[in-house]
Amino acid sequence: MISKRIDRERNRAGRTLARLVRSDSGQGVAEFALVLPMILIILLGMVEFSHAYDRVHGLAGLSREGANIAARGTALSEVLTTVMANGETLEMTGRGGAIVSRIVVQSGQPTVMAQVATAGYESKSEIVDVDAAAEWISMAGFTEGSTHFAVEVFLTHEPITPLGQLYRTVTPSVLYERAVF
Repeated sequence: MISKRIDRERNRAGRTLARLVRSDSGQGVAEFALVLPMILIILLGMVEFSHAYDRVHGLAGLSREGANIAARGTALSEVLTTVMANGETLEMTGRGGAIVSRIVVQSGQPTVMAQVATAGYESKSEIVDVDAAAEWISMAGFTEGSTHFAVEVFLTHEPITPLGQLYRTVTPSVLYERAVF
Protein backbone atom coordinates (compact mmCIF):
# COMPACT_ATOMS: atom_id res chain seq x y z
CA MET A 1 0.00 0.00 0.00
CA ILE A 2 2.75 2.42 0.91
CA SER A 3 4.70 1.54 -2.21
CA LYS A 4 1.62 2.22 -4.41
CA ARG A 5 1.17 5.59 -2.77
CA ILE A 6 4.84 6.45 -3.32
CA ASP A 7 4.54 5.36 -6.95
CA ARG A 8 1.44 7.57 -7.44
CA GLU A 9 3.19 10.59 -5.90
CA ARG A 10 6.30 9.96 -7.98
CA ASN A 11 4.22 9.72 -11.17
CA ARG A 12 2.27 12.85 -10.32
CA ALA A 13 5.52 14.76 -9.64
CA GLY A 14 6.97 13.46 -12.90
CA ARG A 15 3.90 14.58 -14.87
CA THR A 16 3.96 18.01 -13.24
CA LEU A 17 7.67 18.43 -14.02
CA ALA A 18 7.15 17.28 -17.60
CA ARG A 19 4.29 19.76 -18.06
CA LEU A 20 6.41 22.61 -16.69
CA VAL A 21 9.35 21.74 -18.92
CA ARG A 22 7.11 21.40 -21.96
CA SER A 23 5.40 24.75 -21.45
CA ASP A 24 8.68 26.77 -21.14
CA SER A 25 10.83 24.89 -23.61
CA GLY A 26 10.67 27.49 -26.41
CA GLN A 27 10.83 30.63 -24.31
CA GLY A 28 14.56 30.44 -23.58
CA VAL A 29 15.38 29.79 -27.22
CA ALA A 30 13.19 32.69 -28.34
CA GLU A 31 14.80 35.08 -25.86
CA PHE A 32 18.26 33.94 -26.89
CA ALA A 33 17.39 34.45 -30.57
CA LEU A 34 16.28 38.02 -29.82
CA VAL A 35 19.30 38.94 -27.70
CA LEU A 36 22.03 37.20 -29.73
CA PRO A 37 22.19 39.76 -32.60
CA MET A 38 22.59 42.64 -30.14
CA ILE A 39 25.31 40.81 -28.24
CA LEU A 40 27.14 40.01 -31.49
CA ILE A 41 26.97 43.62 -32.70
CA ILE A 42 28.40 44.85 -29.40
CA LEU A 43 31.08 42.16 -29.33
CA LEU A 44 32.15 42.71 -32.95
CA GLY A 45 32.17 46.47 -32.33
CA MET A 46 34.51 46.00 -29.40
CA VAL A 47 36.80 43.84 -31.55
CA GLU A 48 36.77 46.38 -34.41
CA PHE A 49 37.47 49.39 -32.19
CA SER A 50 40.20 47.50 -30.33
CA HIS A 51 41.87 46.67 -33.64
CA ALA A 52 41.71 50.30 -34.80
CA TYR A 53 43.02 51.54 -31.45
CA ASP A 54 45.89 49.07 -31.61
CA ARG A 55 46.80 50.36 -35.08
CA VAL A 56 46.66 54.00 -33.95
CA HIS A 57 48.82 53.16 -30.94
CA GLY A 58 51.39 51.54 -33.24
CA LEU A 59 51.33 54.54 -35.58
CA ALA A 60 51.88 56.93 -32.66
CA GLY A 61 54.94 54.99 -31.55
CA LEU A 62 56.24 54.81 -35.10
CA SER A 63 55.87 58.56 -35.69
CA ARG A 64 57.53 59.40 -32.37
CA GLU A 65 60.39 57.04 -33.10
CA GLY A 66 60.89 58.62 -36.52
CA ALA A 67 60.77 62.19 -35.21
CA ASN A 68 63.23 61.29 -32.46
CA ILE A 69 65.66 59.82 -34.98
CA ALA A 70 65.30 62.88 -37.24
CA ALA A 71 65.94 65.25 -34.32
CA ARG A 72 69.28 63.52 -33.75
CA GLY A 73 70.56 64.63 -37.15
CA THR A 74 69.70 61.68 -39.38
CA ALA A 75 68.97 62.50 -43.04
CA LEU A 76 65.25 62.80 -43.82
CA SER A 77 65.37 60.08 -46.48
CA GLU A 78 67.03 57.70 -44.02
CA VAL A 79 64.38 58.50 -41.39
CA LEU A 80 61.68 57.71 -43.96
CA THR A 81 63.32 54.37 -44.79
CA THR A 82 63.60 53.51 -41.09
CA VAL A 83 59.96 54.40 -40.38
CA MET A 84 58.72 52.27 -43.27
CA ALA A 85 60.97 49.35 -42.28
CA ASN A 86 59.86 49.50 -38.64
CA GLY A 87 56.22 49.66 -39.73
CA GLU A 88 56.20 46.19 -41.23
CA THR A 89 54.09 44.79 -38.39
CA LEU A 90 51.46 47.36 -39.37
CA GLU A 91 51.89 46.48 -43.07
CA MET A 92 53.05 50.04 -43.83
CA THR A 93 54.65 49.10 -47.14
CA GLY A 94 51.44 47.78 -48.66
CA ARG A 95 48.79 49.89 -46.93
CA GLY A 96 50.46 53.01 -45.64
CA GLY A 97 52.97 55.75 -46.10
CA ALA A 98 54.96 58.39 -44.27
CA ILE A 99 56.08 61.99 -44.67
CA VAL A 100 59.11 63.45 -42.90
CA SER A 101 59.42 67.26 -42.70
CA ARG A 102 62.08 69.67 -41.43
CA ILE A 103 60.50 72.82 -39.99
CA VAL A 104 62.47 75.99 -39.20
CA VAL A 105 61.05 79.01 -37.37
CA GLN A 106 61.91 82.14 -39.40
CA SER A 107 60.55 85.61 -38.66
CA GLY A 108 58.28 84.10 -36.05
CA GLN A 109 56.70 81.78 -38.60
CA PRO A 110 57.36 78.01 -38.72
CA THR A 111 58.15 77.08 -42.33
CA VAL A 112 58.60 73.64 -43.87
CA MET A 113 62.09 73.75 -45.39
CA ALA A 114 62.41 70.14 -46.60
CA GLN A 115 60.09 67.20 -46.96
CA VAL A 116 60.37 63.60 -48.15
CA ALA A 117 57.49 61.18 -48.61
CA THR A 118 56.81 57.64 -49.69
CA ALA A 119 55.41 57.16 -53.18
CA GLY A 120 51.82 58.32 -53.42
CA TYR A 121 51.99 60.54 -50.34
CA GLU A 122 53.96 63.48 -51.78
CA SER A 123 51.17 66.07 -51.49
CA LYS A 124 49.15 64.53 -48.67
CA SER A 125 50.89 66.21 -45.75
CA GLU A 126 48.46 67.57 -43.20
CA ILE A 127 51.13 70.01 -42.05
CA VAL A 128 51.85 71.92 -45.30
CA ASP A 129 54.01 71.60 -48.39
CA VAL A 130 57.62 72.74 -48.70
CA ASP A 131 58.26 76.50 -48.37
CA ALA A 132 54.83 77.05 -46.86
CA ALA A 133 54.08 78.39 -43.41
CA ALA A 134 52.97 75.79 -40.91
CA GLU A 135 50.57 78.00 -38.96
CA TRP A 136 49.27 75.20 -36.74
CA ILE A 137 52.72 74.77 -35.23
CA SER A 138 53.11 78.43 -34.16
CA MET A 139 50.99 77.72 -31.09
CA ALA A 140 53.63 75.34 -29.76
CA GLY A 141 55.84 78.19 -28.56
CA PHE A 142 58.89 77.36 -30.68
CA THR A 143 61.68 79.92 -30.57
CA GLU A 144 63.09 81.90 -33.47
CA GLY A 145 65.65 79.97 -35.53
CA SER A 146 64.84 76.61 -33.99
CA THR A 147 64.59 73.51 -36.18
CA HIS A 148 61.97 70.83 -35.64
CA PHE A 149 61.14 67.57 -37.34
CA ALA A 150 57.68 66.20 -38.03
CA VAL A 151 56.90 62.63 -39.02
CA GLU A 152 53.43 61.88 -40.32
CA VAL A 153 52.29 58.30 -40.83
CA PHE A 154 49.19 57.12 -42.68
CA LEU A 155 47.64 53.66 -42.74
CA THR A 156 44.62 52.41 -44.66
CA HIS A 157 42.43 50.72 -42.07
CA GLU A 158 40.68 47.53 -43.15
CA PRO A 159 37.90 46.08 -40.97
CA ILE A 160 38.56 42.63 -39.53
CA THR A 161 35.01 41.66 -38.59
CA PRO A 162 32.06 40.78 -40.84
CA LEU A 163 30.25 43.89 -39.63
CA GLY A 164 33.26 46.15 -40.25
CA GLN A 165 31.47 48.16 -42.92
CA LEU A 166 28.80 49.04 -40.36
CA TYR A 167 31.45 50.67 -38.20
CA ARG A 168 32.91 52.69 -41.12
CA THR A 169 30.80 55.63 -40.03
CA VAL A 170 32.73 55.94 -36.77
CA THR A 171 36.16 54.56 -37.67
CA PRO A 172 38.14 56.37 -40.37
CA SER A 173 39.30 54.51 -43.45
CA VAL A 174 42.76 56.12 -43.17
CA LEU A 175 44.41 56.29 -39.76
CA TYR A 176 46.80 59.21 -39.20
CA GLU A 177 49.35 60.13 -36.54
CA ARG A 178 52.13 62.69 -36.37
CA ALA A 179 54.90 63.59 -33.98
CA VAL A 180 56.95 66.78 -33.88
CA PHE A 181 60.34 66.90 -32.14
